[in-house]
Amino acid sequence: MFEPNTTVVPVARLGRVRARPRTWTWRRSHAGALIGTCTALLAAGTAISTAVPEAVAAPTLGAWTELTANLPQPLGGTPAVLELPNGRAYVLWLSHPKGNKLVQTYYEASLSPYGAVTAGPASIFGTNYWQGLSWQPTLVAAGSLPLVIFEGGRSTKKGDAYGADCVVGALGPTVPWSLQPWSLTNPCGVVPIGGATALKGGAFSAEQVFGNHLYFMLHQEPGVPPSPKLPHSSSFALPYPTTAGHSAELTDLGGSGDAFVAWSQIFAKGGDGLYVRDLSANGPIMKAPGSGLQSAEVFFPVWGNLAFAGTNTHHGVFLAYCSNTPNCNVVLWRVGAPKAMTTPAVALNGPGQASSDMAISAGPGGRLWLAWETAKNEAISVVRTNEADTVFGPVRTYPTPCWGYSPLIGLGGGNWGRLDVAMQCTVTKPNIATKDFVTQVMVPLAVSPTSANFDNLKAHSVTFKVTDVGDPVLGATVAIPGKGLKATTGPGGLATITFPAGMAAGHYTAIVAAANYLPAHATVVVTLPVLKKLGQ
Repeated sequence: MFEPNTTVVPVARLGRVRARPRTWTWRRSHAGALIGTCTALLAAGTAISTAVPEAVAAPTLGAWTELTANLPQPLGGTPAVLELPNGRAYVLWLSHPKGNKLVQTYYEASLSPYGAVTAGPASIFGTNYWQGLSWQPTLVAAGSLPLVIFEGGRSTKKGDAYGADCVVGALGPTVPWSLQPWSLTNPCGVVPIGGATALKGGAFSAEQVFGNHLYFMLHQEPGVPPSPKLPHSSSFALPYPTTAGHSAELTDLGGSGDAFVAWSQIFAKGGDGLYVRDLSANGPIMKAPGSGLQSAEVFFPVWGNLAFAGTNTHHGVFLAYCSNTPNCNVVLWRVGAPKAMTTPAVALNGPGQASSDMAISAGPGGRLWLAWETAKNEAISVVRTNEADTVFGPVRTYPTPCWGYSPLIGLGGGNWGRLDVAMQCTVTKPNIATKDFVTQVMVPLAVSPTSANFDNLKAHSVTFKVTDVGDPVLGATVAIPGKGLKATTGPGGLATITFPAGMAAGHYTAIVAAANYLPAHATVVVTLPVLKKLGQ
């Protein structure tokens, strides 16, 4: 499978003005915070879960599929994306249902492992709509099923347990999703939800920032709403008198298993920037190196999410953000490191061009996916790291149908090796409107040598090394089409092909392919031998 042309086409940039949706969460409590190739079963040498191809035809890689066609406009917020171990993904967003702007719901679409929409979009609550829902829902895995954690009030009817503005969960994927009998806030209805995470052992956690405190609960409280006799949520004071902005939570599943929280602070009297803390260990509050007001507010989209993720296989918690400079240089910080890494976004955006949304997620084999808006043309660029998360691979850039406002990006990476990219943005055709889209992308292999040259006087063996950002790829095939020459990479990503003596002179293309990668190519030149002159 080959990727379509991804040449970026310049798009007129006529400003970034976008109407703020009048959501329940905005009216109730958020205003204070806003003051401030081949498809086999190996990927990069790491075995991955089997995923059965769907009958629905897979869309073209890098082509955007609209999820909101014939549906009301989404109400703002980054689409939530979850990839399960079998490669199936779910995308969820906030909206009014058709024909009723007085209530709200979450729409959900299911994706095959190969990026096709196989179910939905559908309201996860069926027709039992809610009076108000949080604009920042979080999708997490509950075993092999998707679970959304959100805050909302279903109704004002007396006795409606879900009318108390608690942070609760709903388990999918069968519509209506099943509301769970627990809450992640106690008391309910105090401050809006920030982020949520699935903890090791099957529990869940959520956090909320409001004013100069961060509130969190590292377990579920039974009952909705929970009994006031139960312990209240824990909290701690933020390090500066401040307006708290956005926040996110994750679990270091590949390492300590601790829950971490990240948040932004603005109007903090010298403390503007991004911060992270290990909640489970009650660790120190750490400021992201080089972050400041530009990182936390100027370049941060109103409805965006913090780019906060861990890995699948090893210790590491990472935060991507804009450096505190006039232009947004996207950097990636391994939490606890003294410095952040410069990403390829710096060179790609160029002077005077600033990314204002970005996202990261776990990738296969401990890698990380990173995506950001390439501001000069409303495109989205995607890159993946090596297994150690120290080096970035090649960048691929995809034009979008967006206009006038930065896309809000959600990623669904995981062990599958393909990346589902969800996006919310404003379009102009056929009319100006806010829409949600999804696409799927892969990264290319690298092969060395990229060329070889020898004569056909005798047999000649060429050893190819196939890598992914320097990491050897096991199980890749190297083939010379039409010649019956083929080999598979073993340990070290090495595969050897022997070209027989007397092979016709010419240029041959070695095609290198592996599961869930774009192919690579190498050139082999076979020449006629140079005959020695008589007597020499």
